[in-house]
Amino acid sequence: MRLRSLAVWASRATPGLLVALLFFAPAAMGSSDQDQVLDAIRQHRESRDFGAAMSTASTLEPARLRARYEAEILYSARSYDAALTKALAAIESGDRDELLLLTSVRAALWVLDSDSANYCQQLLQDRVAEMEAGALPNHEWYATESRKTGQMVGDLVRGDHATGSAIRRSKSLSLAALGAALLGLFMARSKSS
Repeated sequence: MRLRSLAVWASRATPGLLVALLFFAPAAMGSSDQDQVLDAIRQHRESRDFGAAMSTASTLEPARLRARYEAEILYSARSYDAALTKALAAIESGDRDELLLLTSVRAALWVLDSDSANYCQQLLQDRVAEMEAGALPNHEWYATESRKTGQMVGDLVRGDHATGSAIRRSKSLSLAALGAALLGLFMARSKSS
């Protein structure tokens, strides 16, 4: 009797199991494939073979995940401007991974882009606050790193303001000196006539 009821249940459950396998097996397989790709990227970065790492990362999907890993690879390769460009592309697509945000702030600091550094730092601080609220792993480390980068971003912004002020003063002094020279020439010319 139990075998018969089990057979009836199995015949009813089989179509549902087939549908589940058809829809979820590829996702599970993709996850495994993606894990292999991420492992390969990590190995290439550790061996400092950044070309191979970028080539491997180019197979990642979706595009924002690909941009995130490409940004991290480019940063490791010390191509800070390209790393910032990739990181901003990932951020604009909605990626708020804490390592991506930290990488973007650091890359912006290297290329002295105070606007991008300030923007990415704010996103990093927001992400760290979320991590702390959720007691996520590594939140303390990211909080410490965020404080460090925050100080550096503040220094960069203040330096930009000081440079801008110095340039404005220099322009004003140059114009005043030019005006004085022209006035002197005009007066010397008017005396000679």
